[in-house]
Amino acid sequence: CIQGSIAMFGFLPAPAPSIPASLVSSRMILPLPSSRGLATSQSFLSRTRGSPLSSQRLLSDPFLSSRRSVNLRMAKKEPVSPDQMWKNLLEGEFGSRGEIYVGLQFLLMFLVAFGPFFEESYQWLEQVSGIAVAGSGFALLYISTQDLGESLSPFPKATEDNVLQTDGVYSICRHPMYGGLILACIGLAMTTVSFSRMLFTIILLLILNQKADVEEGFLVQKHGESYKEYAKKVPKLVPNDLEKVKAFIEKLMKS
Repeated sequence: CIQGSIAMFGFLPAPAPSIPASLVSSRMILPLPSSRGLATSQSFLSRTRGSPLSSQRLLSDPFLSSRRSVNLRMAKKEPVSPDQMWKNLLEGEFGSRGEIYVGLQFLLMFLVAFGPFFEESYQWLEQVSGIAVAGSGFALLYISTQDLGESLSPFPKATEDNVLQTDGVYSICRHPMYGGLILACIGLAMTTVSFSRMLFTIILLLILNQKADVEEGFLVQKHGESYKEYAKKVPKLVPNDLEKVKAFIEKLMKS
């Protein structure tokens, strides 16, 4: 006790604490710090002993800067003030900030929330649009069957007498029959305002898309590189070249 009291006041070094033998023999003793950890601690103490921790030292020291960043992240964030929000709304030049997307976003949010209350006022528009979409789908389906001629078959595998068709309606998409069928089903679902029909149309689209992939595998076996070059230039189901679509419609109207 006397030796411990003297060591407490700095006259003698403090004796090493005794460790029970039961703890020494077990695995409860924590491992000693590595030499790298001791060197890091000594370096930190030597740089900070006897001098106040300035802001420059807080930023330069990796240990202190990491603790500082954690504290900042844990700090409570203040809400945006009305003045700052108004400043953000007025910032930038009108027409160059993507206002069209914001307008469509809020319009569709309004229709999703309150659209059912106005169904009677625009139900006729849904029916007219549905009839137009269905009519275009049936027309596309009819024209594609006529252009395909004797190569027409319900099966994905090409017939023995299959002829590669790349002009007419097949110049704007590779599978116009499938595209026309999907348009006709979408138009019917819109006309009858049927959720179940629209759901079955989506399933049909997935099946026809997979069927088109299988069919193209057989067409590559049948026509080789010529079909590969055709597939690189023409989309699968949906036309993506408006100029080609316009030219096709004009040619169809003249004929």
